Amino acid sequence: MSETPSPERYLRINYGLPSGLDHHISNLEARCQLVRFLGAALVPPTVLLRGRQAGQKPHETRLDKFIDMSALMCGGEPLPVVMSPLPEIPSRSLEVTDKTPLEEIQAAAQEQTLLILRIEEPVPARLLRRLPAFQKATEHNERHYTGPDIGTFCYPIASEPTRIAGVVAERIGRPYACVHVRRGDRMTDPGAVLVAEHRTYTRLDEIKKAIDFAGCPKVYIMSDEDPDYFAPLRGSEPQIFLHTDFPELRALDDPKVHGGHMLYPVERDLMRRADRRVVTRPQPLLAFEYADRIRETAAYDYSLIPPHIPPNPRP
Repeated sequence: MSETPSPERYLRINYGLPSGLDHHISNLEARCQLVRFLGAALVPPTVLLRGRQAGQKPHETRLDKFIDMSALMCGGEPLPVVMSPLPEIPSRSLEVTDKTPLEEIQAAAQEQTLLILRIEEPVPARLLRRLPAFQKATEHNERHYTGPDIGTFCYPIASEPTRIAGVVAERIGRPYACVHVRRGDRMTDPGAVLVAEHRTYTRLDEIKKAIDFAGCPKVYIMSDEDPDYFAPLRGSEPQIFLHTDFPELRALDDPKVHGGHMLYPVERDLMRRADRRVVTRPQPLLAFEYADRIRETAAYDYSLIPPHIPPNPRP
């Protein structure tokens, strides 16, 4: 099994179903884990980004608008990514399903300079990591990874959302806490994990506990909930900020601007910059999503889970 990246082999993975930005980043990780396993360079595909508002048509875009594709890390090392068009080189196309073994993909990658994988059948939860071949490659990488606890894959936010986050963070002032309150789909989606627990730990009284736990005079709430939901928490100490308080962030929430998805990487970077990072969800082991996988961030501190939230196992 090759683990040394080589510029002589390239891998492109085409998966055309529309998804939200978070799903596409998760699928990017699955791509990178497979590329790392094969010792190849990644050729990023375009993706279909689903709009945040109902009825909004998906649009084709590139992930480098949101994250810095030239600085991906996998297995503790920089991942080779080809951003410019490839010249005419020998290639092979291979359809991948849940029956395709990793060994078949590995053999195909050794035969041709460019391997194009096509995923056309439905994938569970639209996540490539649910396919056995991708899962096996990730497990292999993790077994051989001896780096820090922040995981085998991390990525930096792209320059423009990073710049905007810097402006907003300066306007908030130090010290500030970032509290993530995910409601939205978690409140109604029958396929969501622990729906009842999300309803419990995102009530206003529970959010207040998380804010008090943060212990900062200023708090930015990162959430997909209607801003009016948090109105009862405002008007007293600590000072509460939402994206609607900043014209730069209100503009990014417009569905006409990258489908409204640019707000997400900006808030991720606001989380990275925060003096305290707190999550209001009942699965501490999932909290890496908000800190660990962003570069230049210290390893996740489990104390950032408010003590009133029980440590449920990762699903």
